[in-house]
Amino acid sequence: MGRDVDDERLLSIPLRDDPMLAFVARNHPWAGREFIELADLDDTPLVLRETGSVTRQTLEREMHQAGLRIRPAIQVEGREAAREAVVVGIGVGVVSASEFGADSRVYAMPIRDCTQRMKETLVIQMSMDDSFVDRFEKAFILPPSFPYTCHSPFSEVYTQDIPRSHQK
Repeated sequence: MGRDVDDERLLSIPLRDDPMLAFVARNHPWAGREFIELADLDDTPLVLRETGSVTRQTLEREMHQAGLRIRPAIQVEGREAAREAVVVGIGVGVVSASEFGADSRVYAMPIRDCTQRMKETLVIQMSMDDSFVDRFEKAFILPPSFPYTCHSPFSEVYTQDIPRSHQK
């Protein structure tokens, strides 16, 4: 899931917690900047993901809270389509650091004042017999607590102890 989950019926294991990035074509005036701020995106033509996308919801929430305008240049389905639209110069794209990937045609920069982060959470429904949860834990050999580390070129190393919320 791309958001936090708080439900005692579910076992939730956080996998990622990444900052948002803006990305532009290599020939865009912003290419080479160390970072941007949300105000830079105000009324800038944006390549937006589909309605319902967590990436889009996160961007819309941040822009609204800052009192800034979103100017859609185009709406696309999926991050690959967003990347291609940015490459041909339609607008500026926004993704989480973990989704950016490697592509020499585009340049990414952190959105310095963006407080929202993109989260990925593995969610498993707890059951009365607990057999699925037991099989999951054995398959992934989860000790009582293990550190998960996410390395991102655009953020600090993120390490978290993930507690085993299911006890025998």
